Amino acid sequence: MIGNSPEEVIHQTGLNKADIIYEANVEYPFTRLMAIFNNSDETIVGPVRSSRYYFSRLAVEWSAIFAHCGGQSLNNGKIVNLDQMRYPSPYWRDKNIGGWINLFTKTQNIREKSRKIGFQDKVNLDNNLLG
Repeated sequence: MIGNSPEEVIHQTGLNKADIIYEANVEYPFTRLMAIFNNSDETIVGPVRSSRYYFSRLAVEWSAIFAHCGGQSLNNGKIVNLDQMRYPSPYWRDKNIGGWINLFTKTQNIREKSRKIGFQDKVNLDNNLLG
C-alpha cells in the first residue's frame, strides 16, 4: 500500500518499477495505491501506508504478498499478509521525513520475509483477469 495524498506524492518511490498499479479512494479526497511487483528485487517502495479491505481482495486475485502498515485487511489465509505491525523487519522509517509518511520497504525484503515464514514470493501474473 502506497500513500497518494499531496504530502505523500513528493516522497513516492518505486512506482515506476511496478507491473500493475491500482488506485482507490480511502477517505475523500485521498486515494491509495496498490502496486504489484513481480520482477523488481531491489526496488525501494513507499511511503507504505495502511490497508483497506478491498485492496486485500485484489491481492488475493494475484496470489500477491500483501505489504502494508495496519488497517483493514483480509486475514483468511488466502494471502501472505505482511503487515508491518506484525512483521516489522522488512520495513524502515526515513528519519529525514516527518510524520506518518516515512515508512518504506524494499521488494527484496518483502520477498525474503515471505519465504522465511513459508510462503511463495512471486505474483501470479498469469491469472484469468487478463484474458
